[in-house]
Amino acid sequence: MTIQLFSTLEEELQQLEKVSDESNFKKFLDHEDEQKRVADIFVRINEARVRFEVCTVTFCSSVSSSQCHFYVARAGCKSL
Repeated sequence: MTIQLFSTLEEELQQLEKVSDESNFKKFLDHEDEQKRVADIFVRINEARVRFEVCTVTFCSSVSSSQCHFYVARAGCKSL
């Protein structure tokens, strides 16, 4: 679940870089279209975050509290 979140973040950050690069080279690009593309990227990032949270809660509800804290710490999170 952590890998999927980071994979989504990496892909969407690449899309943001692409939008930025395109806007620097294509000033004629419709401003509203560019805003929508950026907004869509952040929607996908948020959806990945929600999926990660749901998976974490589901996983933690199926194991003991100490196991949950162990795996959350192992995933690089500071706390639940």
